[in-house]
Amino acid sequence: MKILASIISVVSYVLGRVLTLLELALALRLTIKYLGGNIQTPVVSFTYKITEPLVVPFNQIFPAISWPKERPLDMTTLSAIIGYAILFFIIVQALRLLHKE
Repeated sequence: MKILASIISVVSYVLGRVLTLLELALALRLTIKYLGGNIQTPVVSFTYKITEPLVVPFNQIFPAISWPKERPLDMTTLSAIIGYAILFFIIVQALRLLHKE
């Protein structure tokens, strides 16, 4: 039982770190898009290339919003940030329930 508890603890820790990196990458994408970053620069291009597979499942869930009027707010990336946070929360809670049993 102690081995299972330590495995669950390690998995929860690793998932937390993965979520942190994922959320940081998506937040960088959201910021770059909001500020109108040039897609032809290497950093912006790399960021979009890395995060594109992460945001594809969330495409067109919500309509595009401009806030203020001249700044597009990327609802796809924002949805991905919230969606992955919820998903990881559910996974960690399920692992904790396994640990209690």
